[in-house]
Amino acid sequence: MAESQTIALLRRTDVELMLGLSRSSIYTKINAKDKGYDPDFPVPIRVSGCAGAKRTAVRWVRSEVEAYIASRQRTRQQHGGAHV
Repeated sequence: MAESQTIALLRRTDVELMLGLSRSSIYTKINAKDKGYDPDFPVPIRVSGCAGAKRTAVRWVRSEVEAYIASRQRTRQQHGGAHV
């Protein structure tokens, strides 16, 4: 029998708290057309709605957000503690 693995999903408000970012900053980081785009930022997954819907619910995979935080910490340490 295959073991099932639970994937923890986060709401946007959880991501805001974990990263200390605003809603608009998060969406700026995931918008490839924006000058603040961050290709390393975790991409949310759609959990409701359809392509033509006005509103959709999205979630972030907790492990991806945690990995992003860890990568920012490593980058900061490599640059002598400077903000990047």
